[in-house]
Amino acid sequence: MKPLAVVGAGGHALEVIALIEDINRLAPAWKLAGLLVDEAFRPEQREIDGYPILGGLEWLSGKPEVWVAIAVGASASRREIAGRLGAGFAHRYATLVHPRAWLASTVRVGAGCQIMAGALANAHARLGGHGILNLGSSVSHGCRLGDFATLGPGARLAGNVVVGAGAEIGMGACVLPNIRIGDGAVVGAGAVVTRAVAGHATVCGVPARPRGA
Repeated sequence: MKPLAVVGAGGHALEVIALIEDINRLAPAWKLAGLLVDEAFRPEQREIDGYPILGGLEWLSGKPEVWVAIAVGASASRREIAGRLGAGFAHRYATLVHPRAWLASTVRVGAGCQIMAGALANAHARLGGHGILNLGSSVSHGCRLGDFATLGPGARLAGNVVVGAGAEIGMGACVLPNIRIGDGAVVGAGAVVTRAVAGHATVCGVPARPRGA
């Protein structure tokens, strides 16, 4: 089993711990050493779900054998943590796929992705590094997701959708075929996206429109 440290201690970290445990039940792969949390965000308890809080990112120094899972829900925060860790960690990010997720044989998954139970990715989809496909989300044929993109629980992408780096698709949102979501854009929960979304824009509603429009 490969030694693994989880970065984070919030709600998404709890889900990633459960993901790792479910993977190990089927075929032991990861030995979870504990959690890494910056001091400013460290909870009062010294362990979470039975796993110790080991310290901050500095705990990884001198431990080249330890793999890393960045278990923070916000795309921008995952990107910031990866930047702090540096390029030297590129080969040490754990790619975690739940046993009850389904990926077509032609799907390509970037390093550090986290794919939760019930998530689906269909033919020739491409998932960038450090992406999250949350519970019950689906990615149809030919979709392209950039690095650090996030799909919330139950989000749906129709065929050939492009989701830019760091974009976030909210819980239960739907994106129609051939739509492009720009880098860093946010699609609100339950939105139905019928046209392109500019980079760093926030859209919501049915059909989705820029916030405040």
